[in-house]
Amino acid sequence: VRPYIERTNRLKINGTFKGYISSFDAVADIDVGSGGVLKAECGMHPEDGVRSVVATLTADSLNVNKLIAKPERMVADFNVKASALFGNQLEAAVSGDVENLLFNGYNYKSIAFDGNYNEGGAMVNLGSNDKNLKAAIRAAMSQKQGSEPNYSAVAEIKHADLHALNINRRDSVSTIKATLCLDAEGNTLDDMDGRLSIADAVYRYNDTEVKSDLVNLTLDSNEDIRRMNLTSDFV
Repeated sequence: VRPYIERTNRLKINGTFKGYISSFDAVADIDVGSGGVLKAECGMHPEDGVRSVVATLTADSLNVNKLIAKPERMVADFNVKASALFGNQLEAAVSGDVENLLFNGYNYKSIAFDGNYNEGGAMVNLGSNDKNLKAAIRAAMSQKQGSEPNYSAVAEIKHADLHALNINRRDSVSTIKATLCLDAEGNTLDDMDGRLSIADAVYRYNDTEVKSDLVNLTLDSNEDIRRMNLTSDFV
C-alpha cells in the first residue's frame, strides 16, 4: 500500500466493520487521491471448520495511471467479485466486468473476465465485445505433484481494428484476425519447452491483404542445448 500512498499523497477510508476478525462484514468507500471512487465490500463467515470470504470492488472513473505511476492516462469503470474457501486447501474464484477502460487514447467497452484457483492449478477467461476488438482468451495452469507446471492458452481474435485502437496510427486501414495457441511446460523461460501456433491469420492494411494458414514456433531444451524451430507458409 505504501508506494501507492507515496504517489498520490492520500488515502481516505470511510466505512463500517461489524463482527470479529474471524467473522465479519465490512463496507468502505476508498479515496486514494488519484481521482475516481472505489467501493469495497467484504465478509468472512466460518462454517464447519471452513472459512468463506466474499468480496466485491467497484470503481467509478478510477485514474489508474496515477496508481501505477504511468504517464499515459488510464481511466476505468469496473466491478469485481471474488470468493475464497479456506479449509484443508485453498479454493478461490473471481469474476468481473469492465464497463469502460481508457487506454492508449482509446476507450474500451464491454470486457468481462472470470477465473478460479485451487491447489492443482488455475484457469482464466477474458472476453472483449468492444466494436473494435472482438476477442476471447482462455488460459490455464496446472501442476501435478513432483512435475513441472503446464501452461495452455487459446486466444481467438475475431476482429481487431488496430487503427481505431491506436496501435497502428500509420495505416488508415489496419485489421487483423487470428487464432493463437500456446502449450508449454517448465519452471522458467530458460528451461521451458512448448509450442506457439498462429492459425487462420488475416491481416489487412490499406489495400493489401496477407493470409497465413499456420505458423508454428516450437522450443525444446535439454542440459546444454536449446532448440527453436519455426515453420511458416509465408516466411
